[in-house]
Amino acid sequence: MNTSNIDEKLLFRKKFDNGVELSCYERSRKLAVDRWLVRLHCETKMPVRKKYFVRYAGLPQDEIDAVREVLGSHITHTVTKERNFVDAEEKETALTELVKQVTDNMVVYVGSASFPEKFFVQQFEKYRKKLLLQIELERVKSTSNDEEDEPVDFSACFKD
Repeated sequence: MNTSNIDEKLLFRKKFDNGVELSCYERSRKLAVDRWLVRLHCETKMPVRKKYFVRYAGLPQDEIDAVREVLGSHITHTVTKERNFVDAEEKETALTELVKQVTDNMVVYVGSASFPEKFFVQQFEKYRKKLLLQIELERVKSTSNDEEDEPVDFSACFKD
């Protein structure tokens, strides 16, 4: 996603004991002659492990399989931090502050032993709800198509 006015580079990558990999990129871009949008883009990538699915053993297998297909073998979570209209001379300082925010907060959070499974559960539930909603919408749609064969009778609403 690099265009001519976007400065993009990998700042750091860290692999945690819990299997999560955190990568942070600078994606700043020049807004005017001496003004910048300073942007720090961070991605966490974590493997989807079989043991995470154990808690869903009571669900229908087709639901589990459908969500598993959407999630794939890895889950990615992105966070973007930015400061707008930064003076060119303050760009590096602003970027350093954003990196410090990430290292002070996000690194501890995503590096914890419980993070991958908790994030997996959140994503599983999100995609399962979408799946169930889609199934219900299709059911309602097919039911409403069956009812359209006959005209709707409103005669009971009107009395002579």
